Amino acid sequence: MSSPKPVLMPTASARDRPHDAAYLQSMVVQDDLLALEVSYPGGCAQHHFDVEVRAWAPREDHVDVELGLLHDAGGDRCKALVTERLTFSLRPLLEEASEARAACGGRALLRLPPLSAMHTSAP
Repeated sequence: MSSPKPVLMPTASARDRPHDAAYLQSMVVQDDLLALEVSYPGGCAQHHFDVEVRAWAPREDHVDVELGLLHDAGGDRCKALVTERLTFSLRPLLEEASEARAACGGRALLRLPPLSAMHTSAP
């Protein structure tokens, strides 16, 4: 199994990437890993996924984080329903949250959105 990709902090270049349709079936956080099960139409080309931070809001005892799923279908026009499990590292977010909390002596907690709130299309 390959290493999980890191969750991306917001960048202008991420906004310019394709935002093809994908359906988020499940989301599980275990330790510092985010595991997603996604379904999408395709089957004839390589698809690429990233998770990016769309909003970052430090609070008194936690950090609210809004995540977005970026999907590039690579021009795939096939219609088969493909389901795939993706894994992303939350370590960069946890480190950022720890630094934010250390500044005020607090504990680092990330609060991620519920499954239904994770965007799977263009913002």
